[in-house]
Amino acid sequence: MKLLVLAYTNEECTIRIEDTNPAFVNSLRRIIIAEIETVAVELVEITVNDSPICDEMLAHRIGLIPLVSSNIHLVSPSECTCASGQCSQCTVTFEINYTNTELTPQSIYSKHLQPVSDFAHQYKPCFDDILITKINPNSSLKLKAYAQKGTGSDHTKFNATCAVEYHFEPVILLDETIDQQPLHIKQELVHSCPQSIFKLNEQTQCIDIEDTDKCNYCHSCERLCRKYKLPDDILQVKPDESIITIKIESIGSIPALQILHQALNKLMYKSQILLAQNQLNDLMIL
Repeated sequence: MKLLVLAYTNEECTIRIEDTNPAFVNSLRRIIIAEIETVAVELVEITVNDSPICDEMLAHRIGLIPLVSSNIHLVSPSECTCASGQCSQCTVTFEINYTNTELTPQSIYSKHLQPVSDFAHQYKPCFDDILITKINPNSSLKLKAYAQKGTGSDHTKFNATCAVEYHFEPVILLDETIDQQPLHIKQELVHSCPQSIFKLNEQTQCIDIEDTDKCNYCHSCERLCRKYKLPDDILQVKPDESIITIKIESIGSIPALQILHQALNKLMYKSQILLAQNQLNDLMIL
């Protein structure tokens, strides 16, 4: 198996995996969605809420604010030995204490979520401009927010990604007889592709394939061939399931490439456990 990083930023990365299969890549995708650990607000204690949003909706909006989770030192609440479930080992605390002293309504953003407990600044909101609510003049919003570690299988707010998708390597087969077709058919074939994959060579009047990676399996070219009743094997578009490109889009809490590394480590760990169990079962049978 060969893994090649085609492009990456903190927000997204594109990886090409060769000599693989859909089962492996889908397992990787499911781990990325459900098992990557992040930090999110679990509990909100509201003291004063003069905003037009009710307490429940306000708590929901705060819980969905992504927090920086690239270097987590917190213990999972289920593994913590504290009685309250909100000690410094498993919980970080933020607060909003805002009073509008202006003459016009003011907006409260994620930047107003200030760290209170130790190390809470390490898990600050990923973006400062996420709108939480608005308040009128002489109004206040006072609350405390308690953030803990979790995974996407616990709640979608812990999901580190906004999208994870993969597609198979397109394989486009052109028979030589395609170049023997009338010019108007070849021109129509070139223009039928929305991704401009085909190009008509002006000198040789032959059809060339420029970039198969752009193919999105719309099959417009194959429909055109059926329209003119051309042989089925004159043009074929099919996927190569041994070469898969996967794209990961992060919500900002963890860099996209780090999400991939964590998912691969978790998949390797699960594979080792499964292999050890199979070996143990074989010994028991013997």
